[in-house]
Amino acid sequence: MKKTLFVSTFLVFTTILYSQVGINTDSITPGVMLDINGRIRIRDYSSPTSENSRFKSSEPTYTKIMVMGENGLVSAQYSYKVLRQSDSTIINIVKKSVDITNHINNLIDAKINSEKGLSYVRGRGNTKTAILSGSLNLFPNWKKIAFDFVDLDNNNDYNSTNSPDSESYCFTAPMDGIYDIYVQYELNTLLSAQSIGVGIFKIDKNNVLTLLAENTYQSINISLLALNVDVSPPTRQTKTLVRLEQGDKIFFALQSTVTINLLKNSSTSTFFTISQVR
Repeated sequence: MKKTLFVSTFLVFTTILYSQVGINTDSITPGVMLDINGRIRIRDYSSPTSENSRFKSSEPTYTKIMVMGENGLVSAQYSYKVLRQSDSTIINIVKKSVDITNHINNLIDAKINSEKGLSYVRGRGNTKTAILSGSLNLFPNWKKIAFDFVDLDNNNDYNSTNSPDSESYCFTAPMDGIYDIYVQYELNTLLSAQSIGVGIFKIDKNNVLTLLAENTYQSINISLLALNVDVSPPTRQTKTLVRLEQGDKIFFALQSTVTINLLKNSSTSTFFTISQVR
């Protein structure tokens, strides 16, 4: 009888010792010994000392605190670890906020700089508008127009000097983009029965010369009742919209089978404009 009572008592004690306990709940969370649905109060506790021994006497001591994590699971953590984790979380949040702010500021600055960097040029002849001697390679009878004065050049992209290299009287694209280009000139005198034109040329980074746009036609002069009448106008003009890469060069040229050294020097009839659209 005593043996039976002892065995029964041992089994009950063992069941209580190793079983899960739930308070105010019918569904106990797997993996926990005590599952409480409600508030909890601890009336007495002791401060651990093993972790404090790692610190110098001048440093503050730390105690364990109860921390509730995901799904309401409670664990004991040393306070300095929790504080460090909290500080780290706050620091990460602040860093991310600063990163986002800096990114937004960079986008704004890039937008402002890109708008400031758009190129706008207007050029013409100064005291004269000359035609350089020597035809262009692969383009017979085409000669470069020497626009040697700029009314507008916000980025200094146009070279208005007669340089010894190919950059003389050239516009150099400051960045990749789309450019609206226009040129016109007026002849001092009309040449009868001659093909005369104006063209826009590009030199790319590989030094390949390309004619982008031109306007060429015959200058016609007829005699009527002993009077010579110029049928063709003395002006030539052309324009184009073109995508340029940074470093591409633009210049203007006159086409003629006869020698023309000067154009009419007028800011309203002989000039060019270049506007960067985007």
